[in-house]
Amino acid sequence: MKAVVYTLGCKTNQYESGAVAKLLIENGYEVVDLFEKADLYVINTCAVTAEAERKSRQMARRVNTVSPYSDVIILGCAAQNSAKRFLEIPNVAAIGGLGGKVDIVQRYLNGERKFSDIYIDTQYEDRPTRQNRTRNYIKVQDGCDKFCSYCIVPLLRGRSRSRDIDSITKEILDCGAKEIVLGGIDLSDYRYNGLNFIDLVRRTGKLGPRIRISSLGVKAVSQELIDAMKEGNFCPHFHLSIQSGSNQVLKNMNRHYTKQDIIDACNLIRQRYPRAAITSDIIAGFPQETDQDHQETLDTLEKAGLSFMHIFPYSIRPNTRAAKMPQIDKATKRARVRDLENLREKLFARFLQSEQGKTAEVITEQAEDGYISGHTQNYIKAYLPKDAPMGELIKIKIGERFRDGVLGILV
Repeated sequence: MKAVVYTLGCKTNQYESGAVAKLLIENGYEVVDLFEKADLYVINTCAVTAEAERKSRQMARRVNTVSPYSDVIILGCAAQNSAKRFLEIPNVAAIGGLGGKVDIVQRYLNGERKFSDIYIDTQYEDRPTRQNRTRNYIKVQDGCDKFCSYCIVPLLRGRSRSRDIDSITKEILDCGAKEIVLGGIDLSDYRYNGLNFIDLVRRTGKLGPRIRISSLGVKAVSQELIDAMKEGNFCPHFHLSIQSGSNQVLKNMNRHYTKQDIIDACNLIRQRYPRAAITSDIIAGFPQETDQDHQETLDTLEKAGLSFMHIFPYSIRPNTRAAKMPQIDKATKRARVRDLENLREKLFARFLQSEQGKTAEVITEQAEDGYISGHTQNYIKAYLPKDAPMGELIKIKIGERFRDGVLGILV
């Protein structure tokens, strides 16, 4: 028997899909990630934007074309937000939201059909997951208490809750991966039995593999955090959840920091990690954003000296405060996305140029069009010769820009 476990959205969703895949493998299924003909399809959905929800429903409907007699299990944020819309899709045998994803699949394996069970976990759900011995994402926290005005995630995933730190360290030691990525919905809000995020950094940083932090809030960047990271084997890669560089827009977003806080955080990082990659997510065309606000964002991001950024046009999410604000027209959003894309290209080119000729360590991850690719400590994608060993930590010299990264010269 073959099962497809198809995941949309964030790394946390991917981790949770890994727990589902592990269960299916234990029950005799061959599990694949690509959308191909199979006996069972599990689609772990996303609802962070309207487009993500639309694509989630599209993938569920696609099963009827690829394998019309196969069952479909729908899980995740889009199901949590609008389960009824999935009930209309042929062959859907079970629907679960964000609570008990593994339990929903187990009930299907036990013979239940045509059921829906939508709820939110109030405690951290600790489930073993499928492991990757190259780069392994480890979920340590779930939920969010921030309630940003545009974000539906706290309404779907519930309040912040954290994983037992002993469980985290055990998974790091057991998985044998060369790189660990610590992740969650609001990672820096980690709190467990009196321990906080900095305690987690200190506890995990000396366990052996290199460690990457998936995402940080701007206010989480402190001298104490940087010092704790320096004590361990942490990668100089900081993905800051910035969203905007305009003080007024940040206020309207309910983000609780200013453009100066952004610049100060980036400067603090570079004092201790001169070669750090600082990346971010940016929302273009937020409600009530003026031309002046947009220009302020461009100026702030350039002053902060980001290495790269992911850009998203604002998307209305139901039951959020931003959905009730005066909206920006689509043409203006598109123009602002283009401005941000132009700045991103300028910043990315500058960052890669600053790294050229320097040495780095790459963990080789996959074969890709005649090359072996992997990522440096500061998350530059490097393309190595096709005979480079797979799944190994390799020292390189950073060469010229190539595709979405650089050429890596073996040393």
